[in-house]
Amino acid sequence: MSSTQVESGVPAQTRTEPVQPAMPAETAVTSLPSLASGIPTSVFGFAIVITMLSLANTGILDTNALFIPVAMVVGFGAIGIGGLFEIRNGDLFGGTFGIVYAVFLLSTGIALKFFSPPATADAKTASAFGEALGSYFLLWALISVFFTIAALLVNKTATIAFALLATVLLLAGLANVVGGSSASGLTKAAGWAGLADGVAAFWLAGGIMLNTLHGRDLMPLGARRVS
Repeated sequence: MSSTQVESGVPAQTRTEPVQPAMPAETAVTSLPSLASGIPTSVFGFAIVITMLSLANTGILDTNALFIPVAMVVGFGAIGIGGLFEIRNGDLFGGTFGIVYAVFLLSTGIALKFFSPPATADAKTASAFGEALGSYFLLWALISVFFTIAALLVNKTATIAFALLATVLLLAGLANVVGGSSASGLTKAAGWAGLADGVAAFWLAGGIMLNTLHGRDLMPLGARRVS
């Protein structure tokens, strides 16, 4: 047998190695790009809505006509979008706040726009709607208490803002449920608490944005509670 052949009878110079299956090209695993905090967006939106409502409740200005569109557009839009950013960033507190209160303002705007009884409605119908709306506000006051407790781990300004919000919703809820001569005083008290809440919210949103951009506490927010 020729030296150029192997035992199989195939010439050595023509033998080929088995073809290996092509390996897929290695794909680099990349994470989604990080997003800026949406909290200032949410809190600025909240500050505008609570201030507009409270100006009407205190009687300082008649802003009732603008409350519904502001609540449904600025409230739902700004607060909700900021909340979605924070959910994407993995922030449970900020994301939950944004989405939950955006839904609250949208539902409140829809209720007042499309389900509120007309001025010509009888007292029983008007009272029933007021009781239902007031009960709704009281449930949100309870939710705001939970947020107040959670905010103790964020900073003092956030804690104050949520505590005041819980107070506003409690007073507004009682005003609608109780009705009668007491409603006016409770509504006005809710308005003054709401104006204080608006100040706290504007300070919180501005502080987060400016402190983050400048890398130092231009607007102190109060250190969070150490657990």
